[in-house]
Amino acid sequence: MRVTLPSGRPLTIGVLICFESAFPDMSRVDTDHGAQMTIYQTSDSTWQAGWEQWVLAQHASLGALRAAETGRPVVQAALTGDSAAFDARGRLLAWAGPSERGVTLVRLGLPPASARTPYDRLGDYVPWTATGITVIAAACALIRTGRKRRAEIRPHRPARIPLDRNLTHGSSVTVASDSAGKASVPRSPVPGGEADPALRADP
Repeated sequence: MRVTLPSGRPLTIGVLICFESAFPDMSRVDTDHGAQMTIYQTSDSTWQAGWEQWVLAQHASLGALRAAETGRPVVQAALTGDSAAFDARGRLLAWAGPSERGVTLVRLGLPPASARTPYDRLGDYVPWTATGITVIAAACALIRTGRKRRAEIRPHRPARIPLDRNLTHGSSVTVASDSAGKASVPRSPVPGGEADPALRADP
């Protein structure tokens, strides 16, 4: 919205409604369109009873976040509820509770329409950066865990068990497993060129 100041200078205002203050992208769009300040109009009569009074203050305080993000002063004007004004850095300038009536006058300097904060230029870079760091950290942890588990697995080694049947003849049996996991039994011959009868397989 464009208005003309008493000095004759035009002023562009971003006008939003009620809980649109909870959505940072909306005030950012107004800033991109040249708004030099943002005004929220609201009526919080829904939360006028009992313990829910704290919601009114929380609602008004959202303007401080939008001001700091966009580098624009923010005003919340409430018919019922809390009214507040924040400067371009999100610092509180004026506050009027739901029981107060009247007009509050605040004077402050306005940033040029071309001024941009990092959020205006980059958008939601903080949550996206945090998400990226989390994903990278999780991937590194999974890779490290996989390497550690592979290192703990010992390679297969053949088992060699010497069995001395007869020390007099000097014969022995060696059991060894090959790469396929099958056991082989080499047999030592006895004098006379015949295999040791004790090691023959029965038919």
